[in-house]
Amino acid sequence: MQEVITTLPGWKGNITHKEAEKLLISKEPGTYLIRNGDPITVTVEENLAEANKMDLDCYILTIVEESQKIEDIMVVKIQDKWILYHDEPNLIDYSYERFDSIKDILQILKDKAKYPL
Repeated sequence: MQEVITTLPGWKGNITHKEAEKLLISKEPGTYLIRNGDPITVTVEENLAEANKMDLDCYILTIVEESQKIEDIMVVKIQDKWILYHDEPNLIDYSYERFDSIKDILQILKDKAKYPL
């Protein structure tokens, strides 16, 4: 069964980084939300898709860090796998770890992303 991101706890859909910050600003460290990206994310998504000649979708995990800083982490869905994006546009040859679901990524980030908003 394929995971549907819009049904996950913390999903907020089409909100900007600024809107995400407003939602998270007074929350405890480890609180996170999942969102579609803003125009910059859309541009990155288009460039990655073109460079790798594949369909993909980019999403953003926005997390309250221990220092109360708000951090964005891009996750990319490629076919039926997920990756944590590390600014390397070569998604095929670069040693990105592939995950079966975004829940697996959240498990890897469990010390940072603890509480869905």
